[in-house]
Amino acid sequence: MSKTLGILCALFSAVTLAFVLAIYNKIRLETTTAPAIENGKNEVPSADLERLVEIDQEVSDVKHAVSQLEQIEAGTERDRKLEKLEELLDELASQIYQVHQDNQRNLEQVQSNLIRRINMLKLEAKKELPQDPMELKRALMKDGVDINLSSRWVRVKGRFIGPDHPLELVAIVEGGKSHEAMIQLDCRPSAVRAGLTALGLKPGRGADWRTGAPPSGAPLFIYVTWEGLKRPWRLEDLLWDAKEDAAMTNPNWVFSGSRYDSDLRTGDEYFLADVNRCVIGIVHKFSNVAVITSAHKNAGDERAWFPNASTMPKPKGTRDERNEVQKDSEDEPPRRVIAKGDPELEITITISAIKQPAMEWR
Repeated sequence: MSKTLGILCALFSAVTLAFVLAIYNKIRLETTTAPAIENGKNEVPSADLERLVEIDQEVSDVKHAVSQLEQIEAGTERDRKLEKLEELLDELASQIYQVHQDNQRNLEQVQSNLIRRINMLKLEAKKELPQDPMELKRALMKDGVDINLSSRWVRVKGRFIGPDHPLELVAIVEGGKSHEAMIQLDCRPSAVRAGLTALGLKPGRGADWRTGAPPSGAPLFIYVTWEGLKRPWRLEDLLWDAKEDAAMTNPNWVFSGSRYDSDLRTGDEYFLADVNRCVIGIVHKFSNVAVITSAHKNAGDERAWFPNASTMPKPKGTRDERNEVQKDSEDEPPRRVIAKGDPELEITITISAIKQPAMEWR
């Protein structure tokens, strides 16, 4: 009996240690890999954790069986049952050891990929774009980004899309969250970052949810034009702040930069904004993902932002909308009408490191 109880105590210690390792491994992977990539490859396998739960239940069953045997007088039947319990405990110990080894290998792989990521970021910092202005321009144009070093701007093309939710993003690329963005651009997000870096701008970072610090980075000025528009709009003119019930002012656009990252289990490298197909964000939730975001005082509110019906070009055949709230029925709460821009218009967005006098007509 004492041998069985000794094995039982050792097993409980092993189960506890294996649980801690498995849970640490799961949390570590969940908090250091990228936000869910659409093919789901970043989901953390839970087979080991589930097996540990089963083993824990089996150990509990053995403990209960031991307590029952304590009520049986010594003899052949009791010895036979104890022998079977000891065989079962040996098998459970072997399974726990295997789970422990698997988790140890996973943690070693995480450590290896972390070192690889650090080395990759060091190399990325040293990577240089073409020094010749024309070579630089050609390289960026392949990914849909025009650049003017002397005027200190990058320029991209796109079109309006029709969101059906309040805006959390302003500009995405194909495949992005079109239900909560109003512009789709024809470019690669990482090329926008490369262009802004070529202008001498340093990326900052997104909002810090722990401290409440807003996004940071080099300040930017963003202008939107399309055929037939007499004067450019600033991007903020096309946005409606529902909290203030007015067009957006003092947008504080910043080059937050997004970031390069890698999957800690596979080592695959990627640029976060390319994976999430996001160029310009507005709410803090996406400020660590978007290349450009807003440090506006209301950017933390996910229900505050809408397309501005007063400045958006209307799709053909639609009525002249206002930034209004309407009630569909007495049983439903009022809702804000979400304006839609003309999807047939090609628009040009100029992202500038300085105010452009020719575009600042107010």
